[in-house]
Amino acid sequence: MKALCLWHATDEELKYVKAAIPSGTEIVVPEGEYFSRFECTYSSIARHAVAADVFLGWTIPEGIPEISKNLKMLSWFHSGVDDLGEIGFLTQAKQCEIKVANMRVLGVRRNKDRQDENVDTMYGMDDLHLVLAQCDYVAFAVPVTGKTFQLLGEAELAVMKPSALLVNCSRGNLIKERSLYKALTTGRFRGYAADAWPYYAWPRFFPGQFEPRLQLHRLPNVIGSHDQSHNADGVLERYIEFGVENVVEFINGRPPSREVSLDLGY
Repeated sequence: MKALCLWHATDEELKYVKAAIPSGTEIVVPEGEYFSRFECTYSSIARHAVAADVFLGWTIPEGIPEISKNLKMLSWFHSGVDDLGEIGFLTQAKQCEIKVANMRVLGVRRNKDRQDENVDTMYGMDDLHLVLAQCDYVAFAVPVTGKTFQLLGEAELAVMKPSALLVNCSRGNLIKERSLYKALTTGRFRGYAADAWPYYAWPRFFPGQFEPRLQLHRLPNVIGSHDQSHNADGVLERYIEFGVENVVEFINGRPPSREVSLDLGY
């Protein structure tokens, strides 16, 4: 078994990977200089990629999948994606595993039977309007799929409290920009905080644009950052830990606990 790291691992990271993966597995890394150590080039891994059984890392160069005839598994180091907990709706609380005292926490997820210890009441997607109408804070964190693209529109924003604050730490295109702009400029609710913004990538949109067309980020009741919600203490280490766990499960013949579902889209 041969595993190829798709990033320029530090000595400590490589030591961790080798200690965690079953003995007898050959671990190889990119060679040469790099611009970002979390990336690699075709030339830096091509000779290893041809025979590798497993890839693990953040990025993959163009042309590598075509020559990787022995590849059996790709362990991708990116944010966990779930309906709730890692990704989902958490209302009246931050999107994290901290339940603030004296706050009632409501949750909305695709499968409402999957409970969460930090959520007082769990609802299904059919109850979204009911939940939005009750909340003072709505923390919105949802994977983008065919069913969630522009999930929040005028009807959903209309049921929110005038005093409510909407927080989006997932994807900008989950909310219809025109509806959000209208709600924010007419006082429909208090404000918007975001780490993700609408973008319009060609060829689905023309002209292509990677910022809000209506300049949402310039409104006085909007605060935000740019794609930094993942940049927290320990996240890099967890990416590597979870990615290596995927490989270990695969090598040991166990179903991956973090497998991406092609049916769900995450």
